[in-house]
Amino acid sequence: ADADATIAAALGVDVVRRRSGGGAVLLLPGEFVWADVVVLANVGRVSEALGRQLTELVARGGGLLLAPGERSAPRSWNRALKALLPRPLRGPRRSGDAAAHLQDRRAARLSEFKEGHPLFAPFSDPLRSTLAKASLERYMLFDPQPPPKSEVIASLNEGSPYLMSRSHGEGRVLMIGGPLDRAWSDLVL
Repeated sequence: ADADATIAAALGVDVVRRRSGGGAVLLLPGEFVWADVVVLANVGRVSEALGRQLTELVARGGGLLLAPGERSAPRSWNRALKALLPRPLRGPRRSGDAAAHLQDRRAARLSEFKEGHPLFAPFSDPLRSTLAKASLERYMLFDPQPPPKSEVIASLNEGSPYLMSRSHGEGRVLMIGGPLDRAWSDLVL
């Protein structure tokens, strides 16, 4: 049995795992844990309690980086993070799924960048940068209808949004359409 999960269940707390280095961060219900930025990278289920804590963190001026991946449970994310998500998650998609033959599939690429956005300030022309050369084999599909106060910062050549943001209270949420490692693409952040 998982010792962290057993202890967490006994205490009635949520466990947020770190992929490397072992251990876990225990978040007590009703107890606010302050951080400048929290990253949810390929997290499976997001509890209602964690969703409330993250909503409070962002409302108070914190930042949240969301990077869903293979383990992410879209319904759980959509329910717990409804007030924060730039777009609800639908599920993973393989690039080029519309190709008639498997050999005709092509990796998706970033092809549209919001002009003047501060994230792209280091690039004189994002379309001619290494960002546009990244090869994305899989990505998360999102609901086509954006909630209020959200924006698409970068989109794929297949038409799907890939990098989005949403303001909430005094803070901001940034969501990327895939994990931060090489599992789905060679765009490693």
